[in-house]
Amino acid sequence: MKHDSIAYIEFSRLVLLIAFIIVGCASFAAYLHLQRGWSYEFSLLAYGATSAVTAWVVAPQKAFQRRVDRWMLACFGSQIAADAAERNHRFIEESLELAQACGMSKQDAYALVDYVYGRPIGEKVQEVGGVAVTLSALCSAQGIDMRHAGELELARVWTKIEQIRAKQAEKPKQLAVPMVVLCNATNGE
Repeated sequence: MKHDSIAYIEFSRLVLLIAFIIVGCASFAAYLHLQRGWSYEFSLLAYGATSAVTAWVVAPQKAFQRRVDRWMLACFGSQIAADAAERNHRFIEESLELAQACGMSKQDAYALVDYVYGRPIGEKVQEVGGVAVTLSALCSAQGIDMRHAGELELARVWTKIEQIRAKQAEKPKQLAVPMVVLCNATNGE
């Protein structure tokens, strides 16, 4: 069940773009005209370009996060969706899977864990920004369209809700990895 098509998303972005331009251009253009001495026409053009960038770049990111939130609630319910420890575990798992797929060795991953945990704890918002910037840079280096990959995965997981719920139900609570992985590790497999 695909709730949001890419065509609908593009149309929504276009509507947001038009709304930003119409609502804000006149007032900000007047400000630039008065404060900077720019011609009213040039001020209007400058603000229109700024609004276009904001509507095209920032708004879709917020919309994507809201759509992921809707999927999380539909798939898991509010308790699991808001479980910070579970979200940390899944984020690290997916990050390591991406790094592995891009050629990172297990030894490099272990070395980075030691490096990060040997430093002072960071501030969450700044670290999220760092994740966003470095993920974008990694995608560029790997020739991957980050936004498109996210849209594809969100569409895919909407079709797999029952399988994902079943997998989640098998996991022991508050453990970073499934019990079968822990059992195999202690048995030397």
